[in-house]
Amino acid sequence: MKLKKLIVAGFKSFADRTVFEFDEGVSCIVGPNGCGKSNVVDAIKWVLGERSAKNLRGTEMMDVIFNGAAGRRSSGMAEVTLVFDNSDGRLRPGGSEEGAENREVSVGRRLYRSGQSEYLVNKAPARLKDIREMFLDTGVGVDAYSVIEQGQVGAFLQSSQDERRNVFDEAAGISRYKARRKEAERRLERVEQNLLRLNDILAEVEKRLRSIKHQAGRARSYQSYSERLAELRALYLLAQYHMFQSQRRDLQKRLDADNDALASVQSMIDRLEAARSAAQVEADDIRRTERDVESRIASASAAISSAEERAEMLTARVQELG
Repeated sequence: MKLKKLIVAGFKSFADRTVFEFDEGVSCIVGPNGCGKSNVVDAIKWVLGERSAKNLRGTEMMDVIFNGAAGRRSSGMAEVTLVFDNSDGRLRPGGSEEGAENREVSVGRRLYRSGQSEYLVNKAPARLKDIREMFLDTGVGVDAYSVIEQGQVGAFLQSSQDERRNVFDEAAGISRYKARRKEAERRLERVEQNLLRLNDILAEVEKRLRSIKHQAGRARSYQSYSERLAELRALYLLAQYHMFQSQRRDLQKRLDADNDALASVQSMIDRLEAARSAAQVEADDIRRTERDVESRIASASAAISSAEERAEMLTARVQELG
């Protein structure tokens, strides 16, 4: 595995697309102060996943995007790409055996002014975790030994025993296994924590289960009582139905008898009404006859009175003549 190219565009002082080709024998970058050596190192660290703006000599990550100069507009995006010769198949993008067949592997990173960022492996979107796993035990990384900045040798000599051991582990090719062991330990710890939580949940579920069993027993009793109550209600309603049916038949008989009696009474009333009408007619006739008789009596009485008066007058005249 060998670094072939570094391609930067819009990154810090590299406004235009700039390609650094590392031919055989190139192992360092030298130049006067201010020529951009540190920006080249920053580009390599940034594309490999550096997320601290301070380690890139900035205050925020947006500082890596070219901010413009006299006569030059600012860039809207910073992009850095590393191209590796993978003839030995050491790099395996995606972690598969097929990835080792790539004769050339490119790793890129983009940052937009909107804050959106993305990593690329062979121009395909990838995760930073995948990139770091791909470079384990290769010496390539943000804190690895493959890129040594100015002053880093002295810092390495003054570093602690653990820090130097990390560099030696990386160079010896065992950092991958240590990383895997740490990841396994973290997973094991998470599993243990999940087991503890699961035991707590299981205990809580068992408590709830006992309560639910009790409630289920009460529910079954309630259901049994409800069914028995429904059965008794049905029997009661059936008995009530038969009783009401019997009462209805009795009442119907009584009603029929009363209707017959009513019809008989009505017939008698009709006959009496007819008799009353006939008697009324007869009474009217009698009253008319009575009025005629009375009229005749009155006429006879008047005639009698007149005759008596004439008789008296005649008697008086006879006496006078006699």
